[in-house]
Amino acid sequence: MTRTASALLAALLCLVIGTQAASAPKPASLSPKRPGPAEVEIRTVCWHAVALADEMRRLVPHPQKGRAVCELALSHAARARLPLEVSAAVLIAESGMSEGARSSAGAVGPWQVLPRYFMRDKAADVYNAGPKALAGWLARGDTEAHGLAMYNAGYRPGPRAHAYARRVQRWAREIEGRRG
Repeated sequence: MTRTASALLAALLCLVIGTQAASAPKPASLSPKRPGPAEVEIRTVCWHAVALADEMRRLVPHPQKGRAVCELALSHAARARLPLEVSAAVLIAESGMSEGARSSAGAVGPWQVLPRYFMRDKAADVYNAGPKALAGWLARGDTEAHGLAMYNAGYRPGPRAHAYARRVQRWAREIEGRRG
């Protein structure tokens, strides 16, 4: 093959490859997408919640991982129409925003729900079960504090569960105050 033929073949190959690459649709992950208002709110709440948890030394994973867990968990909380600040404070109290948290009682995930009551498929429901349970307990409670105490301890919460509820509400107010 001569130099001219090689150059023509190379040019033709570049032309064909370049044309195909230019006409191919871009993957969704590469196309710039602006987050919607709900996503921005979730990210903002998570940013402040992770900062608060880190300051209190209650954050289990690295802050970047904590934000990722928080954003995923709060996206499920938003679908359940839960207050984001309260939900973030529950995540701090329950697991320190750790995805792999497991309690001695057998509660799992960032929301620390008991699988036998709230989860059919542990892998799929680790983020869905918490908001469903929290929404149910908040609806049953006379007040938000009572609903949080029941989320922590069941139908008849004792003094420790009420202290938990006050702590969660205090952290939720702190997160809201940081947002401005």
